Amino acid sequence: MFRRIVQARRLVTLVALSNVGAIAAPVFAQTSPEEPRAELAVKLARARSDNILRAATNEESGSYTAAGFIAAFRRDGNRFDATLDADLEQREYSIDSIEDDMFGTLDGRIEIGIVPERFWWYAEGNLGQARLDPFAPDSPDNREQVESFSTGPRLALPLAMRTALELGATRSSVSYDETSRLDRDMDSVDLALVRTLANRSRFSAVVSRRELEYERPDLDAELAAGYLRYDRELATGFAELAVGSNRVEFAGRKSSEPFLELGWARDLGSFSRITLNAANRLVDAAESFRQTSPEDRLDDVLATADVYEHTLLRLAYALERPRGVLVFGLSEEEQAYETDLQYDSDTSQIDITYTRQLTETLALSLGAYRSERDFAQSGQVDQDEGARLGLSKLFGTGFELEVSYRHDSRDGQVLGVYDETTARVELRYHFGGRPDARTAALGSQ
Repeated sequence: MFRRIVQARRLVTLVALSNVGAIAAPVFAQTSPEEPRAELAVKLARARSDNILRAATNEESGSYTAAGFIAAFRRDGNRFDATLDADLEQREYSIDSIEDDMFGTLDGRIEIGIVPERFWWYAEGNLGQARLDPFAPDSPDNREQVESFSTGPRLALPLAMRTALELGATRSSVSYDETSRLDRDMDSVDLALVRTLANRSRFSAVVSRRELEYERPDLDAELAAGYLRYDRELATGFAELAVGSNRVEFAGRKSSEPFLELGWARDLGSFSRITLNAANRLVDAAESFRQTSPEDRLDDVLATADVYEHTLLRLAYALERPRGVLVFGLSEEEQAYETDLQYDSDTSQIDITYTRQLTETLALSLGAYRSERDFAQSGQVDQDEGARLGLSKLFGTGFELEVSYRHDSRDGQVLGVYDETTARVELRYHFGGRPDARTAALGSQ
């Protein structure tokens, strides 16, 4: 659950919108430009845990050896845009009863401008893990691989000098390694009437429809949304607001809920940024997996085909100084399911990460989190907290050695109590030269 920021150079432009714009975002939602970059590193690691299965009793110590890679790529062009963020490793455990697995995430997207500013085709792939049992802690025997792929066209038809009709269609699929009953396909259509205003802003009216198809027809669902949206680029940030309604037809019942998306970000001087996000919308677990930030998937994506109302409030602050980076976040979240009431929950979370460059080749990283999740029906209350300390040293032109120590624990009123301490040593080789020591200290897993 430890929340980490992978690249220090992106913190000043941090936008905490990982959960905003999920099920019914406008077809051509405006995004902040990314700094072009390309990075690649391979890694070998060895870790030791005093409670590797995070058991409440009969704790068992164990270790694992890992090999993997870290990659980041950004390209923003007139006809071709591409992004890639990956941190993956294959783990081999010392305990025979634990199956070797792949851990980490990979998220990639490409967009090809077939007719510039008129017709695009995009494809997006996501790889990560979700928990098999949402009531039990994350551990090697409570994870499964999840893969998501989406593709489709996007079309803009000008109607007047500042007005356009934007259309998009998407075909997506999500597959689970263990829980195959949750595998599903989705067809979606979005239509937006957009008016660009003179003050670097735009107004749009959006309607969308999504059809979810599972192997079991009784799990199929239809989602629809209609809302008005306003986006504005500010001198030191941005603001966006969408208000409307979403509707779901699932398990023979229909319901409607308010639709809300609020995003606001502002630079506070030259070194910091604050962001605020709020949302209320209908989603399903598979779509949530694709939209949720990689480091949150193991906590936020539950193993169910049910549609739920997702309410979110998130505040984030990032400060970057010449020798240090500080990131602080607060969030409140509620999930209310249509039929699977056992998963209804409220979650509060606070997390902080600080990285300090001690010398040109040596950096220190510190992090801590605390969260509380209350499952309404069962009465289970999970209080998770943890801390991490890492020290990173650069050698030569591309080698990096990191030693880290972390402690995670849970106090639960029903089940899932555990206490774990992990020590890890990781060796990386960065292609293309030595990274910034402060960036390197942020670590990987």
